[in-house]
Amino acid sequence: MIKEAWEIERMEASCALNHRLMEQLPALLAPGRTEVQAAWDIEQFFRNQGAEELAFPCIVGVDANAALPHAEPGLAQISENCGVLVDVGCRLHRYCSDQTRTLLVGNGPDPVLRADLERVREVQALAISQVRPGMACSELYSLVRSFFEDQGVGELFTHGLGHGIGLQTHEAPSLGATSQAVLQAGMIITIEPGLYRPGRCGARWEYMVLVTEEGARVL
Repeated sequence: MIKEAWEIERMEASCALNHRLMEQLPALLAPGRTEVQAAWDIEQFFRNQGAEELAFPCIVGVDANAALPHAEPGLAQISENCGVLVDVGCRLHRYCSDQTRTLLVGNGPDPVLRADLERVREVQALAISQVRPGMACSELYSLVRSFFEDQGVGELFTHGLGHGIGLQTHEAPSLGATSQAVLQAGMIITIEPGLYRPGRCGARWEYMVLVTEEGARVL
């Protein structure tokens, strides 16, 4: 769970490649394209940029499909006004990256999705600001759950808050309600709060975060 300095450097490089992919997303998510087409372009981008492979199968979900935390890309088409959840990662120098973005395509996506996305971004920033060595992972999860419950959307937070990452996409520690783990400097975790409205929409935003002696640094 505790990464050495050279491992952190490799993971920063993997994460940087993921960021470059995210910069390309608006072009890849053009109206009329399908989830499968976007997922294939994402995989090609990573491989063309030197990644050994995907860290996990690409998740691309349009509107109602984004309400499935582990949606598999299908033939659903991106429209002029929709929401698209993209959760992707690559393996570079053997180390994984994992990031999620929820994009609003066009000018008039579901206003409920816009509000959910604002909540997700706000609580993610709050959670990251509270990360510190010695903090129980369950405490971080509870902070996020309490925020959503105060907003009246607690029942829509059905996905874990995050997980460790390194040579594997999902490693210890788990950031869940029953986790017994405690954060320590040198851990790299994901923080990915999400709200999922079955049959309608889903919103998730994910960063990889290094726990430092002082708190946290987003990779």
